[in-house]
Amino acid sequence: SGLICSNNEAGWVQGEECIYRKNRAGHRTEECGREKEVREMEWVAGIQKAIDYIESHITDELNYEEIAKNAFSSPYHFQRVFSILCGYTLGEYIRNRRLALAGAELAADKIRVIDAAVKYGYDSPDSFTRAFIRFHGITPSAAREPGAKICSFTRLSIRISLEGGNSMDYR
Repeated sequence: SGLICSNNEAGWVQGEECIYRKNRAGHRTEECGREKEVREMEWVAGIQKAIDYIESHITDELNYEEIAKNAFSSPYHFQRVFSILCGYTLGEYIRNRRLALAGAELAADKIRVIDAAVKYGYDSPDSFTRAFIRFHGITPSAAREPGAKICSFTRLSIRISLEGGNSMDYR
């Protein structure tokens, strides 16, 4: 149902809802318009599904391939898109979320330092303490004291925000 534009060396074809380019063999190579919007929405939904997976398995050993599978993507592409959208890597997000949750548990006096280290995936209390100090600026033991100030790192939530499209009167 597409119309081939006359004298179009690039081979652009206009269909009902999208414009796409045909390669020399006549196959679609690049899509845009409505189909592109649908793919972008699928990416957003996939990233949110991956974030939900991370959050529900935050105390487990996380596999990047399994996370990317939740977003219907390869690990390489998922990590690239994630870091572009969020401004930090997937590993940084996971580490910061774990350290924030560990800090909250320690501040509430619900867990011992060694138990927090093991629960949130650290091999030793020393490596946990070093990471905790870098993130919170205080030791895990100090976080257990009343009134200790700890850092927060909230869960990601993907939202699409459309702006503009308003009419304005002007002179």
